[in-house]
Amino acid sequence: MAAVGPVIARKRARTSRETVWTYFADPALLGAWWPDASLTAVLGGAVSEQWVDGDGEAAASRNAVGVIDVLIAGHALGFRWRDGNDEHETAVLMTLRSHGAETEVMVTETGFGRFADAFERTADAQQSWIDLLEALAAVLPEELPEESAEELPAEIQAEIQAEIQAEIQAEPEASAAPEPADPDSEESGTADPNTA
Repeated sequence: MAAVGPVIARKRARTSRETVWTYFADPALLGAWWPDASLTAVLGGAVSEQWVDGDGEAAASRNAVGVIDVLIAGHALGFRWRDGNDEHETAVLMTLRSHGAETEVMVTETGFGRFADAFERTADAQQSWIDLLEALAAVLPEELPEESAEELPAEIQAEIQAEIQAEIQAEPEASAAPEPADPDSEESGTADPNTA
């Protein structure tokens, strides 16, 4: 058993966590950044990655299949998978964390220490996840944060407050206009025949 640490890849995007999650859960959006994968985002759902690169004996291929065993919608997706005839599987955990207007996507893959070629597999997996997260960031829409009064500079907040106060003070002047006289009232200048 080789002493290798976990593979960890991270990427931040100026996109909400909810939007990033759709790029994991929606098969069409998943295909935009991870075209060789298939994933059913439900607990117990299938996950696979299949590709062939090159021809003949020199061709490299991947036929990894697994099952989703961690699912917290909008936050985390985990699975165990095995490539082809490998005797061991690895475990992958993808997490989404909000950081203000940004979302950090982190992928951790463990279990490579049981393989004879652990160092090579670890390096390959590290680069693969980095490339995939770059591809994800490239297709995500950039979402600008909604500005709130707390996020505005102090002088702009003061201007807004002054305008609000001016509008509030102007309202009583508009409502101070004399009301039309009530014909049944003594103040209206007409006498009520029943009281005379």
